[in-house]
Amino acid sequence: MAGRRKKIGLDYWPMDVNFFTDIKVRKLIKYQSGKAVTVYAYLLCTIYENGYYMKWDNELPFIISEATGYDEAYIQEVIKCCMNIDLFDKKIFDRDSVLTSKGIQERYQSISKLCNRKAIVSEFNIISSEEIAIASETMQQSKVKESKVKEIEEKELKIPPPPLNDSELDLSLVIPVFDCAKIYFEHANYQQAIELLLMNYNVEAKTVNELKHLAMKFIEHCKLDGKGKRTVKDFGTHFRYWLLDPKRKQAEQSNNEQATETPAQKRQRLLQQQQALNAANARG
Repeated sequence: MAGRRKKIGLDYWPMDVNFFTDIKVRKLIKYQSGKAVTVYAYLLCTIYENGYYMKWDNELPFIISEATGYDEAYIQEVIKCCMNIDLFDKKIFDRDSVLTSKGIQERYQSISKLCNRKAIVSEFNIISSEEIAIASETMQQSKVKESKVKEIEEKELKIPPPPLNDSELDLSLVIPVFDCAKIYFEHANYQQAIELLLMNYNVEAKTVNELKHLAMKFIEHCKLDGKGKRTVKDFGTHFRYWLLDPKRKQAEQSNNEQATETPAQKRQRLLQQQQALNAANARG
């Protein structure tokens, strides 16, 4: 059974956002008008459809004329202009009657790599052997680096975390609250307490990550309250009380509302607070 024929051409080619600001394209438009871009784009599509070059055919001006509606003589002038301004390589065209360029070949290799296809620019190669060697060496170094990173990651995943048991940790030791939080979330004996917190409908966190986010807020609360150090047990107890404190939730809700209120709403709120204060003073 014959093997599947290897595909050489591309299904698409990307157009850079700075296409029309490229000096070569600007020259093409200036010398041959904006219509010339259509001819150039048609040629690029034909080239990429078959790989990275195309052989000159005397019928090509007629084919493009039929597709675009432009005169054959104009199309021939556009192609000559493309070679004169280096959109196509003139030396290769004069020698081999082939339309290609260094940019086309580099782009062809780049797109093929993205498509996980092996692309070899052998015929009419304009990319220097030095550039190919550098690219090959860079790719090899990249593969080695990726392999090492993957190996390190796999090793790290296989290394079990250090055991955190009551017998190995002095939970009565006063340490910074940040360290307390780290031990609290990693210690096996606190996993049940964390699960119970997540099941409590009065706690707004529903995942461990959300609970950790609230723990960071609690740490800031502790520091502002002058209690930047605690024992792990003390941390767990007060963290739970803080989570369930209705005053804390009301204060956060009020702060959130104030952060999103409009200037008019803010003036109205301050006016109501002043009126309430005046009424309290009048009763006193």
